[in-house]
Amino acid sequence: MKKKNLIIIFFIGIILLFFLSEKSYSQVKVNSDSLLKVIHQLDSLVRINLKPDSLIKAKQYSDSLAKAKKISDSLEKLVGNADSLLKVAQNWAKAKEYDSAINTCKHILIGYPNYNDVRLVLGLVYSWNKHYDEARDEFKTILKRDSTNRETTVAAIKNNLWGGKPDTANIICNKWLKYKPKDEEVMFLKVNALIDMKKNNDAITELDSILSMDKDNQKAKDLKDELRLEKAKNYIGINYNLTVYGHFAPRHLAYLEYCRLTKYGSLIGRFNVAERFGHKSFQVEVDAYPHISKKSYGYFNIGFSDSAILFAKFRVGLEYYYILPKAFEVSAGFRYLKFASDATILTFYVGKYIRQYWISARSFITPSSIGTAFTEVIQARRYFHNPKHYVGLGINFGRSPDEIDYSTNLFAIKAKAEYNFPFRTFWIFNANFSYMYEEWYPGIYRNAYIFEVGILRYF
Repeated sequence: MKKKNLIIIFFIGIILLFFLSEKSYSQVKVNSDSLLKVIHQLDSLVRINLKPDSLIKAKQYSDSLAKAKKISDSLEKLVGNADSLLKVAQNWAKAKEYDSAINTCKHILIGYPNYNDVRLVLGLVYSWNKHYDEARDEFKTILKRDSTNRETTVAAIKNNLWGGKPDTANIICNKWLKYKPKDEEVMFLKVNALIDMKKNNDAITELDSILSMDKDNQKAKDLKDELRLEKAKNYIGINYNLTVYGHFAPRHLAYLEYCRLTKYGSLIGRFNVAERFGHKSFQVEVDAYPHISKKSYGYFNIGFSDSAILFAKFRVGLEYYYILPKAFEVSAGFRYLKFASDATILTFYVGKYIRQYWISARSFITPSSIGTAFTEVIQARRYFHNPKHYVGLGINFGRSPDEIDYSTNLFAIKAKAEYNFPFRTFWIFNANFSYMYEEWYPGIYRNAYIFEVGILRYF
């Protein structure tokens, strides 16, 4: 009878163990070694031929049940600790303490490798910290278990875009859009991937799909106009510049230019006309920006004028540009100008893109028999929704830009504000204003106000 009662107690114990551990099994990894040990102990008791007076064996059985309950209680406590640690990791991530967030997530995942929320935070932190391969592995692990996890899907797409793998990002977008074909955020991410893949026509098609769902979606409209503008291979433009000197006669300068964009680079032809000091003159020049490699390109200029009064009789320029890591760009080159006296000007440039901003500094160095002259140009621009829409500020100081007699070195300082604005898809309007304080004769200075407007049309 006692043996029968012990067997009944054994099965009740197993049921109790399962009940106490059920929640833990659904979220965490059970401490399998400890539980297996308990189960083996319980199993060994069944195999023992218990006798009514086997009080010692019954005591061992009771102790085993108590140990199993203790393990189960510990597991429930650990589940609560994992949730708390997840919040700690999220707070570390928000504070940009990425190493602490990563270590906390890894600590949790040792015990609970299937805790998707923790793995998602770990992947996001890796991605924000530019560890794109590690982030990709974490997102992939989650999506293998749960392919309908939208938050992870979006994170995986962005990680691949940031990590320079737009083709992989596009594959993930397509998989998700088969499941949720009207997910606008993912559709825009697909557009970004297609743009990075140089598939602008496909990107426009995807934007048309967005506009078919919401014809007033301004973001889609603006991006579509930008892509249509980038597809244009030609533009023609006209520009007018007026410089007012107060008591002196103003200077008028205008030009008409045509640009052709090719796979080898851009080629620009320009016709300049100027009037100043009762003189009129014209100049014809050509600019070229040939592609040299993925990280470098060149600049070439050549021009001719009918006289050496307002323009250089002959000019030529060469410059080499190189793109460095972290959005830096540098260049070095020269300009040769033939006025009444010849001048060779060396130039050096460094620029940096910081999110929506561009900052640059350029030096012009002009050696001559009377000494070396310097001109420094500093510029900054803030770009908006596309590269052709921006505002800018600049300052120049050093040798006067209006000085055409290179046998003297006169000083000037100039401040400039500019605005470039695209409209009606293919039109670009530009306006800028400058104030210049210049030395027009040794020791004698004057004010100059410069107004400039231009418009061009892409086609």
